[in-house]
Order: sequence, then C-alpha cells, then structure tokens
Amino acid sequence: KGIPSAFIVDREGIIQYIGNPLGELFEDILVKVMSGRYNLVKQIEAEPSIDAAKSYRAGNSWSEAKKAYDNAIAIDKVVFAHLYIEQFRMLLNDKNDPTAAYAYISNVVTERGSEDPELLTWIAKEIAGGESLSDQDRRMDVAMNAAKTALTFARRSTDPLYIATIAYVHFHNGNIDEAIKWQRKAYFSAREKDKATYKYDLDSYRTQRQHVEAFE
Repeated sequence: KGIPSAFIVDREGIIQYIGNPLGELFEDILVKVMSGRYNLVKQIEAEPSIDAAKSYRAGNSWSEAKKAYDNAIAIDKVVFAHLYIEQFRMLLNDKNDPTAAYAYISNVVTERGSEDPELLTWIAKEIAGGESLSDQDRRMDVAMNAAKTALTFARRSTDPLYIATIAYVHFHNGNIDEAIKWQRKAYFSAREKDKATYKYDLDSYRTQRQHVEAFE
C-alpha cells in the first residue's frame, strides 16, 4: 500500500537495488548497473578502504591515502574507476603537485584505456572542464590525448559518446569550430532517441561562436 517498490537486477541475476523507482538513487544506480559500474556487495567491501582514504587525505598522508584508494580499486577496477580521478584531484589540489598528478593520470590513460575507454572520457572532461581544477592547472594536451585514446578503444569508432568528448575538449580549449565539427559528427552518429542531448550541446557551441563573432 503506498510507496511503489522496484528491483534492479544485474546481468548475473543479482538484485542490486530495492526501493522507490521515483527516488533520487534509482536512475543513478540503474545506469551504473547497466554499465557494470555498480555492485552492492563490492560497495560494502570497499567502504572501509574508501573511508580510510578520505581520512588519510584529510590528514595530508598522501601515500597512505593512495594505498587505501588502490585497495578499493583492486576490488573492481570498473566499479571503482571514479577513484582514479579522486587520486588525481588529491595530488593536484590537496597535495598541490601538478607534476605528480599528471604523471599519475597519464599512466592511468595508458594502462586502463583498452579495458575501460569510458574512464578516459571522464578524465578528459575532468581536465578540460572540471570544476575542481583552476585554469592554470589544466593541461589540454593531456585531456585531448585521453579523449582521442578513448575513441581508438571504443567498440564503435562512431560512438557519439567518445566523439562528443573530443568536441568537449576542443570547446574548452577555445577551438570552437573544431568543437562544432566533432559535435556534428556525434549528433549524426547518435540514435534517434539520444539525438536531443547531442543537439543541445551542438547548439550551445554554435551560440558561443556567434557571441565570439559578434565581438570580433
């Protein structure tokens, strides 16, 4: 009686979520389960390591924090892929060591690209437009390398997710015409039901170009 209940079941037939389908977590967990990036048992197993990493990080114990993050990642490199970016942020912002941060994330691009190209799109977007980075700390060459490497490992060379990531990096690097070119490719490559999302960004890039032209 009352609140509806939904079950999210993964590819192995394991229930990963029980709760209100209108709740805030439902859509987020559904997407992660469908992409193999959520596992409740592993989340519980990794929780002590993640909490320890945060604690060490708060105390500026960088090497200990890294060990704790790595322990969590070792449980499942796909489920906990976001922790690679957390380590990058730790090194760049908390430790204030751009050299170490970019050495670390470049190594992740090399080592994880073939197995998890989507992770590389997250890295590219984090560097190019992530709110946690200051403009002086952005290395657009690393962002573009991550984006292009991701596309080379994508299952389809026409996958709009990866094409749009290249457009995103171009846009944030001030190359608006290139951004529009790549975003058009993403739009035309997208399935009909997904085109609206890519069209929105394409229109945004075009509007920005018009603003630039108006002030030239």
